[in-house]
Amino acid sequence: MENSISFVKLVSVSVCPDVFNKISDGFFIRDNMKLANLDALFYFYMWGDEDYNECEFRIENNQVLYAYALKNNPYKKTYLDVRTTGNSRECGCRGDELFSSSLDSYKTCEYLFGGLHFSSTPDSSILSALSRIRTVKGRFIIENTDLKDLSFFGIFTRFEIKNIGLKDEVFINIRNNTKMTGLGMNTFRSNGEFQYDWENNRLVNLENLHPDFCLTIREMEVFLKYNVFFVNIHAKYCKEIDYFENLKVCTFNNMSSLEGDCDYVIGNLNIESNDEKYVMKLGKVTHLFGSLKIENTTFKDLNFLSGLKYIASLDESKPAIQLKSNKELRKASLPSVENIITRRKQFVLIEDNHPKLFNSSQFYKMFNPTFQARSKYLSTKYHL
Repeated sequence: MENSISFVKLVSVSVCPDVFNKISDGFFIRDNMKLANLDALFYFYMWGDEDYNECEFRIENNQVLYAYALKNNPYKKTYLDVRTTGNSRECGCRGDELFSSSLDSYKTCEYLFGGLHFSSTPDSSILSALSRIRTVKGRFIIENTDLKDLSFFGIFTRFEIKNIGLKDEVFINIRNNTKMTGLGMNTFRSNGEFQYDWENNRLVNLENLHPDFCLTIREMEVFLKYNVFFVNIHAKYCKEIDYFENLKVCTFNNMSSLEGDCDYVIGNLNIESNDEKYVMKLGKVTHLFGSLKIENTTFKDLNFLSGLKYIASLDESKPAIQLKSNKELRKASLPSVENIITRRKQFVLIEDNHPKLFNSSQFYKMFNPTFQARSKYLSTKYHL
């Protein structure tokens, strides 16, 4: 078979010749009556075509093969579109065959290969068949449905994406679901994960949902941790505040009433004239679920925010960071920041400070080199 490779009548797959490095169109392991393991795949990295698309990969009709072991492969993030059928135990089910396959086979599945796409409201039997899914491998699209949430994913925790290359492709697209008021995936909320290849273009779109659609603090914490970027984020924060063990969560009203030693701050953090004496309270803050505004102060630098790692503002009316009219502010550095999420395209406003301080057009100078590069690239395109 040209540009593909098949295994025939193997007992096991072990380290193989260099010919494997030249596979371009397909990789097939099929019809091997005695094949028992896939150990050799632990040594392969499956590279795609010139557009970074995955090649066809099938593991079929190997009667004693325990294909489920593929889930432990160290390069499993390169195997998002595998088809496994007719083996002793499969590694997962196909999300793109959900509407054409027997639902019974999905009721014990933990992995969905090929992503998942709902373009209309699915039948309740479809939703119940997904209750054991833990991982979706590939694009996740929920659009044009009447779903109120995604709670049918009872134990779901993990998105796996292949984002090699610079194609700006949204991998989670939840849009035009006008009755959806929240994600509702409780296990993801507490233990959510993203697996990906490259640092940039991890794009999520939450668009045209119910006006009351909200994200919990825990859900936002997951998006921040894995450096997700939003094309649109039509959401607000849910009113209930999550419990975080061993973390102090504070709600901001003003600097004078803010408690000290807060790890997470919820609300728009406004630091104004005469608040300088209170900023020692911010020394432990790592997460801000709101915007940051520093105005009319006498600060010369922002060292009191040196531990701040994440900012997520869902207030569309203001940038995530504002530095205004701080006449002595010569150095504005937030060296620990790893991700910023906001509904506005302009997410930093810097104006009327000390003449030696850079302005909004050079906002990226606030950040460490890693986040500088990412923020410069994405701020030109997305609502970072």
